[in-house]
Amino acid sequence: MGAIAATLFATLAVALVAVSHSTPAEGQTRRITAANRDASAPMAAACGALRTPDDGGHFIAREDFTPPVAVVDGNDLLALVNRSPRWVLAPGYAPTDLLDVATMRPAPASTCTPPERQCLRREAAQAFQRLAAAMRQAGHQPKLDSAFRGFNTQCAVFAKWAWRRGTAMGFCPATNASAIPGHSQHQLGTAMDLFTVAWTRGGMHFRDGFGCSPGGRWLADNSWRFGWVLPYPLHPDYRVAGSDCMPRADARGRLDPRTGYKHEPWHFRYIGVENAERFHRAWEASAPGTATEISLEQWLRERLGARDAVEPPVCDGCLCGDCASFSTSAGPCPRAETLLLDRSGHLVGPRGIPELLSVRAERDGTAVVFRARVRVPEQTVTQPPIGDSQAIVRYPAGVTARALSAGAGLLARDYAALDGAWRVGVELRDERSARGYPWRVALAIGGRDVTGNGFNARMLASSGEIEVGVRVEGVRAGARARVGILRADEAVDAQDTRAP
Repeated sequence: MGAIAATLFATLAVALVAVSHSTPAEGQTRRITAANRDASAPMAAACGALRTPDDGGHFIAREDFTPPVAVVDGNDLLALVNRSPRWVLAPGYAPTDLLDVATMRPAPASTCTPPERQCLRREAAQAFQRLAAAMRQAGHQPKLDSAFRGFNTQCAVFAKWAWRRGTAMGFCPATNASAIPGHSQHQLGTAMDLFTVAWTRGGMHFRDGFGCSPGGRWLADNSWRFGWVLPYPLHPDYRVAGSDCMPRADARGRLDPRTGYKHEPWHFRYIGVENAERFHRAWEASAPGTATEISLEQWLRERLGARDAVEPPVCDGCLCGDCASFSTSAGPCPRAETLLLDRSGHLVGPRGIPELLSVRAERDGTAVVFRARVRVPEQTVTQPPIGDSQAIVRYPAGVTARALSAGAGLLARDYAALDGAWRVGVELRDERSARGYPWRVALAIGGRDVTGNGFNARMLASSGEIEVGVRVEGVRAGARARVGILRADEAVDAQDTRAP
């Protein structure tokens, strides 16, 4: 992503199922040999500040900086590299077939530092030349801003935003402006930030509107034909009506819960012409513009056989409660607010199951609010819909969790049960159509960030004794109701009540 592009999986509160984790396809990951690990040490040292807590307690745990699992094989054109602690590139990884895009001659990775020297892997560089020629023929002069960035370069980029005098914005804001080293697609040598000359003449490159500019529109419509795709599209919930490139004023800069990244219409990744065609067909089949539209992240994860379509970010002290870590003792976030991973990358899992303590119902005009008090063990997994500041999900008449708009501006989506996830559910005992706990709420305290409502995925539940509720419109007085603790679709415990 770009030097000022947002790359933290911020606010996305999702987690892996308690019994399993992603199963990488053969060739996707590789073990670090002793020699490789030794060679990585000097580079890792260059980002030592990331392992040292700042005044606010922000840092990356050593186990997450060089995770104890097989690292991603960056030579795979379909390598999955994201913000999670699991899918990370080794500090010493760099492509061996880089070309200087200007001369199309081989270039050592150590000499490829944008903007002075722009490099891409051989196949990607050749594909860029074909894309650039097509752009010129269509009347758009390409402007390559940043291509390959090695681990050390990414360290410097992050340090500029986090600590460098005169440009520093602080650790947490910096994570919204620069990728954590090892998590950047630019290190693959197959990603680039691409604009048009006309756009760059108008001011700072990384500004709103490029996706709707003539050059940006042409790239969005045609880049896949040359093997390039947009990993970070504009989330359907955030779009101006009738547009796929213009964000609503209230949605600008928001993170996409499908990817954990903000919209970047200038960031392109080469995955090969045949792969790009396959992804484009899958994207078209996912109903673009609706709540089921996929991004490259979901397509890659399905290819890998992953159980979850998204993953939480690595913990850094900024997003406690919504992050994951291999560190079980010395991480930047409290244990109760960290999704803990064992040394094989599996979820550590909770000790016990949620316990339903009490239920109550109260009248709210023409609606009834059903509340449940629950004791939730640490490391419990839940899923959306997430409640509002009062931990309540509000259901209009005739609406259930299978087709709910869980917030202002959100499209209605199906919050179908996910394996291993716990929620509170409500059903009406006197109506057959209201059986099966159609109204549901995540085990999440009030005030929890609700960005996760934009995608149905597992997330870390709030632990301790919490209260959550659902507000159901149109429930008659005296109606018999049952409030239950659900694991997926199964009620593990339930209590009866009556609507006032």
